[in-house]
Amino acid sequence: MSFLFFCSIATLPLYLWSSGLPQLTHVLLLIFALFLFFGYSKKISFKPHELLILGLMLFALFRECVAIIGGSGAGGLSEVAYLAFNLVVLVSVRSCLETQNGMAPLKWGYITALLLAVAGLWIMGTSFTGTQVTERAIGTFNNPNQLGYFSVCSFCLFVIFFKYRMLNAIQSIVIIGLIGVLSVSSLSKAANIAIGLGVVFLLLSTLFSRSNWSFKILTLVALLAIMFIFAGSYLELDDLLITQRLRSIGSDSDDSLEERGTFALFDAGANVLEYLFGIGYGRSFAIVGHEIHSTLAANLVNYGFFGGGIYLLFLGYWAWKSWKKYGIWLGSAMVLPPMVYGIAHNGTRFTVFYVAIAASLASISRHYAQSGKTTAEKSVNS
Repeated sequence: MSFLFFCSIATLPLYLWSSGLPQLTHVLLLIFALFLFFGYSKKISFKPHELLILGLMLFALFRECVAIIGGSGAGGLSEVAYLAFNLVVLVSVRSCLETQNGMAPLKWGYITALLLAVAGLWIMGTSFTGTQVTERAIGTFNNPNQLGYFSVCSFCLFVIFFKYRMLNAIQSIVIIGLIGVLSVSSLSKAANIAIGLGVVFLLLSTLFSRSNWSFKILTLVALLAIMFIFAGSYLELDDLLITQRLRSIGSDSDDSLEERGTFALFDAGANVLEYLFGIGYGRSFAIVGHEIHSTLAANLVNYGFFGGGIYLLFLGYWAWKSWKKYGIWLGSAMVLPPMVYGIAHNGTRFTVFYVAIAASLASISRHYAQSGKTTAEKSVNS
């Protein structure tokens, strides 16, 4: 079971088929969940956040069936399938971490996934400098935004391991560096801003902590080393492609929230019922011309204030529990990056996002914290 869980996590960055199709990690996660559910001696229960996703999935199914009857097509059923699968991920990963001592395979699967993602960049090619952005790296993914979002969610998982001291100072610095390589290579504006914000909150959490001195010292050394590299070479910030990308914020057509479909519900001439229950995936796609590129807005437009409200409660529950246990600084380092990224991109379907949520909530549950098989006793008071 542990090896299967390890393989499921390790293969997260491997996209062997077209986007929208199940990838290797999805197949392994499903097999893992089936083994866990049918071999589990106790009854599988649902936590509040899982019940919210279950409720959203059932409502989305009803809404899309109504849309099909109305002639909008069956494309929205794929969104329901994604919700169903990620609900399975939430429950199975959380159950494994709470009852099966799954933190070790999660940690090593995570590290393996990071190394595979970086190796993919090295094999497929990436560039950090140039006169202009002509092509964005994708590594083992199908598009650069998947690479960027993977780096964001990887940072969330890192915060969990950092919190429970499952990584020493050197490992922590190296992993942050690897995540930085993935994020910068993706040239995703949202991903780099989100991770930058997460790093700031992570440093603030250590600044106000009486422990983690080795991490503080190594962080200072790393920052000084970067400064010396820039000072001792002809390289300037303007030579970096990511700098050029960040400076172009607001000048590209797709930087607009309206262009990303955020306000499609208001542009649709919706009636009261559609404001409440949404216009469905098919109609929103027809209005915008593409999928809505915003996590919360996608649920708001497709499923109205009712469905969007459910997903907002789901995110709010995660944030509240994280801030309560991790503290405002470290909790923000984990929660805010994917939320900031989700302003301009739809992360509703991205499996690693739900792995991160399941892992963080499992780590702070009473059962998990009291288990003698876990490392929760080493928790850093931040």
